[in-house]
Amino acid sequence: MSRQPFRFVARQFAAAALTVVASPAFAADDLAVVTAPTLASFAPFAHVAAVPIAADDAGTVVTPADDAGTVKAIRPTSRPPKRPGALSRPKALPALYASVVGLNVMDFVTTRQGLAAGAVEANPMMRGVVGNSAAFIAVKAASAATSIWMAERLWKKNRAAAIATMVVVNSGLAAVVAHNRSVLSKLQ
Repeated sequence: MSRQPFRFVARQFAAAALTVVASPAFAADDLAVVTAPTLASFAPFAHVAAVPIAADDAGTVVTPADDAGTVKAIRPTSRPPKRPGALSRPKALPALYASVVGLNVMDFVTTRQGLAAGAVEANPMMRGVVGNSAAFIAVKAASAATSIWMAERLWKKNRAAAIATMVVVNSGLAAVVAHNRSVLSKLQ
């Protein structure tokens, strides 16, 4: 049996995980230069006075002075400003969320490959589901969504418990995928 589908899924999972982990690093660069058209450039608003917007070298947006003569400066960010005392999601959670989704996909693929090669589902609760691809995908999606939902609720009260929960879920799924791969290698 060819390992190409598994390698493809592994590459897709790695790319998704890298995207999730690396995206915050690039998010701040999105608004370095701000240019905006004036309202007068749009025909329906031609009667409204033009309000130019400019950005300085640091990326701070400067608008003209208001009626009181105060110049307003806005520093663009990729995230909305935090409320005082607001909690922030632990940085490890998005990567753990991506890995739980990827591991569920890998479990689906390796299980289907094993069944095609003559293996039998070891989990008695899943035996009736794995024969139907749509039902199997629905169960895997619900499993991943439930894990993520639980961690999202948990991190607001106990950040360490949320991370530990996702690590345990990911470890369990990794063990299942590893077992599937060992069964597949024995069947080949």
